Amino acid sequence: MNIDPIAGVEVLVGDMLLADIEEADALPRRDCFAGLKRYLGKRAGKVMLLNGLRRTGKTVMAQQAIAELPDAVRAKTAFIKISQKRTVANLPVFALVEDLFYEGFRTFFVDECTSMLDFPAWAKDMADGPAARGCHVVLLGTDSLSMWLARREFLEGRYNEIRTTRIPFHEWRRLLARDGRSLNVEDYVRYGGILDFEGVPVDSALVPESRHSFRDPASIDWYVHSAIALNIQNALARHAGGDDFGDLRSLWEDGRLTEAIARVVQDQNHRLARDRLHLRFAHGDFYEAYKDV
Repeated sequence: MNIDPIAGVEVLVGDMLLADIEEADALPRRDCFAGLKRYLGKRAGKVMLLNGLRRTGKTVMAQQAIAELPDAVRAKTAFIKISQKRTVANLPVFALVEDLFYEGFRTFFVDECTSMLDFPAWAKDMADGPAARGCHVVLLGTDSLSMWLARREFLEGRYNEIRTTRIPFHEWRRLLARDGRSLNVEDYVRYGGILDFEGVPVDSALVPESRHSFRDPASIDWYVHSAIALNIQNALARHAGGDDFGDLRSLWEDGRLTEAIARVVQDQNHRLARDRLHLRFAHGDFYEAYKDV
């Protein structure tokens, strides 16, 4: 295979791909894994959007799906990883996929694809190109503004979708209660309901272990900043080309837009907690105590 390398992009095929998926294959499957498996088992024609917040199982699901492919199909499967730390231009990545197609590859997984400069338009090219020619194309990315724009403006009728963000307690406990570990609802709430607790597989090279969970206010602030606010800012910058943020432009120019978005998210969380407390404890001592805080 003669494929020109792209900075910030890693292509795994053949033996390298087998080594990459080995650990994930041994882990239990998400409940929504069946939908991904069905997509790969049907005739191609649409792209699959596999999206959700970080550490909700997207990459592991993709690796598990590759592990379950027939050997002949897996031999013609490429897993393209885009670095979270880089912004990558669309055209070189699309050209890379086209080169792989002419090398005989027919199944493509692209991880962290919402890191690209103009993901919505690129997703349309993937739907019009490889997917329309019969390839299975799975696009992994954050459930962000870029993903919403892709669905709304470019992929009408040309995509399937699996969202991984919501992990019910019963599923969370099934996935993590291994090796005699006992988990309860308090653990579920404390660690934010994400797959990120005491050895749960995450990419520790990208996310330091000390910042993995919702153990303390600092880790919560970091998660909101990186997994939500920064994604929204980057999507706005790509979609508007940095030229038109309206009333938010001054914040963006001063480097304070991410902080502002994070504050909006936190405010919404506080409103949700307040409304739930009011609905359930409006006539109880607990609510009276909360109201006086």
